[in-house]
Amino acid sequence: MVITALAVWRIHTNKTPEKNKQAPSLVFKPAELTQASPLALGQSIELSGTVQAPDSVTIRAKAAGLLKGLNVTEGQLVRKGEAIGTLDLTELQSRLAERRAALAAAKTSMTQASIQWDANQRLAERGFLAPTAIESSRANLESARAQVQAAESALQTVQVQLRDADLVAPISGWVQKRLALEGEKLATEQPIVTVLNTDRLEIHTPIAVLDAQRLTIGRLQDFVVDGLSIPVKSQLSRIMANADMNSRSLTLVWLIQSPPPFTLRPGQFALAALDLPGLQERLTLPVEAIRQEAGQSVAWIIHEGKLQRKALVTGRRSPDGNRIEILDGLNESHRVLAVRFEGLREGQEANIENSDHPPNAAAKPGPTLRPAARSASKS
Repeated sequence: MVITALAVWRIHTNKTPEKNKQAPSLVFKPAELTQASPLALGQSIELSGTVQAPDSVTIRAKAAGLLKGLNVTEGQLVRKGEAIGTLDLTELQSRLAERRAALAAAKTSMTQASIQWDANQRLAERGFLAPTAIESSRANLESARAQVQAAESALQTVQVQLRDADLVAPISGWVQKRLALEGEKLATEQPIVTVLNTDRLEIHTPIAVLDAQRLTIGRLQDFVVDGLSIPVKSQLSRIMANADMNSRSLTLVWLIQSPPPFTLRPGQFALAALDLPGLQERLTLPVEAIRQEAGQSVAWIIHEGKLQRKALVTGRRSPDGNRIEILDGLNESHRVLAVRFEGLREGQEANIENSDHPPNAAAKPGPTLRPAARSASKS
């Protein structure tokens, strides 16, 4: 019994000083504190699209005929005005000869009508011709002249068709695809070759309608294109006016600035991280001032000379990743520890060095805490 009482007395004696022991008052430097500030955080979204060449043309047969030869192959560079093939235009040339003959006949008829008109005028002056006869002669002359004009117009039409039937490249560019074969009988307006000019390239990217409203024409943006190690600089040239019926999105057209030669091709895939400006201001804190404890975002504040642990409801990060939205848990007046410290306890006395609220005179100020190392465990 005596031994047991002695043991109980020793345990009570050892615990009594621990109960009466007070934690030292902590003093923090102003640089180690921060405050929540309102900021309209932007949003970073991913854009994806394809490189496209707006300057392309399909060469078509302007007259029916046999494709005698096609001098270009896919991937070949052609110059503006260069002949790419030949058509058998026997039928069109026969039509041209027919129109010339019709014009010659019309001119002969007009000459005869003109001679008859002059003769009838002389007879009418002598009184040997009735007025109705002279009017009939005048009508015949006018009809002959009209026939000559019609024949000339028909001849010009065939001449234009014959000139347009020449297979020449209307623009400089690359042969994208051959759509006809040599020896094939072509109909009028049948496609033969597609030529693509890559001097001007664009990137087309879809975007939500609400996000598009935050963009301005002329904005610069870097894209990462498949197969290229350097970013491709582009400028927003226009926003399509109509939205896609299925995705409810608009199409952004980015004009590529000085594309690298022989490296960009239409159809290549392009990606970009687009930073959009914020729409509404919310309280934000630096990332370093927020801790993750037991799956909860928390911040330590100094309130009325004591440490308090505040549970936070956070939102989005800023595009640069340095600040986080605080949806609930703080206001602008709270002084938040901006640096991570170890060994903090809620309710512990804390003050700010050179602050208007000096430490409690009854409590002995303890040493200033040092930031915990990055490898230290979370408190």
